[in-house]
Amino acid sequence: MSLRKISFFILSVILAFTSCNDDDQFRRPEPFDFEQNEIDNSTAIVNYLKTHYYNSSALETNPSLNKIAITKLDSLATVPPAGSTLLMDKVEVDSLELNNLTYKYYTLKISQGKGVNSPTFSDNILIAYEGRNLLSNSVFDSRLNPNPAQLDLTSLITGWQLILPQFNAAESAVNNGDGTIGYNNPGVGVMFLPAGLGYLYSQANNNLDVVPLIFKFEVLRTFENDHDSDGIPSYLEDVSGNQFFRISEDDTDADGLVDYLDNDDDNDGIPTQEEITITTENRTSPEILRMLPLESNQILLNEIKEEEDGTFTGTVITFIDTDGDAIPDYLDVE
Repeated sequence: MSLRKISFFILSVILAFTSCNDDDQFRRPEPFDFEQNEIDNSTAIVNYLKTHYYNSSALETNPSLNKIAITKLDSLATVPPAGSTLLMDKVEVDSLELNNLTYKYYTLKISQGKGVNSPTFSDNILIAYEGRNLLSNSVFDSRLNPNPAQLDLTSLITGWQLILPQFNAAESAVNNGDGTIGYNNPGVGVMFLPAGLGYLYSQANNNLDVVPLIFKFEVLRTFENDHDSDGIPSYLEDVSGNQFFRISEDDTDADGLVDYLDNDDDNDGIPTQEEITITTENRTSPEILRMLPLESNQILLNEIKEEEDGTFTGTVITFIDTDGDAIPDYLDVE
């Protein structure tokens, strides 16, 4: 199972970031000052946001990645032209503590997306995107419509895992008649990431290691992942609840395999899928589904399916606790 995970990781990196080539002149020096690099990145991002604007009016109807235009203010200008908005006036700022440093990241939310579902940090996504080096403004990678990429978020950079779950997928898909698929009302945005949430810890050994990045994107579809096929979606096997998988925090039975890759989470010889109960519920709307009266040991899964008759189906997991010790059977070795 771990070999499959490694293979999928390699494939995802090749598909998503093919232009990240080695170049000796950009190799990260050792020892490397991570703290100073974060200070430099933060300064560069804030300066960029204060001196660049985007075409907000043009994106009020049918926004798309291809329509987004970010432009630098004229050296004599203090405000953007009519129909435009300064990035700093619109972006949302969040932060994450990672490796004893606090990294700030910024999101421009152009459209929430009108689909029923949004991805979790461990799901597969179908996404169109364009990645740029913020300092040089050069494009280093892109997968644009009508040829988006399907990727596993667990294999991608931290910034994507943090930001993409904030958007819904597209409302619907349409056949363009030429062998391609179009998507109506996807989630559309732009993220501005410091290197620490990009490639700084990936050992990529090139200029993308140390510079801040910009990604324009459209979230088209999302697919709920159950990496170990144990009946529990991967996002629910984040034991620590920090939206990242780490052996030290997310390996319940200490067998060297994080729970989301372990189909016997308590190592009791009984597969996890035999220690839970899965049922489905169908209602006339996602909102009604999400208001289901559930027991304390039940969870309605994040992904909801729209049926052909216009109704919606959700999946409920019941975590059985046979001995009543407040530890569900799938995590209870006794």
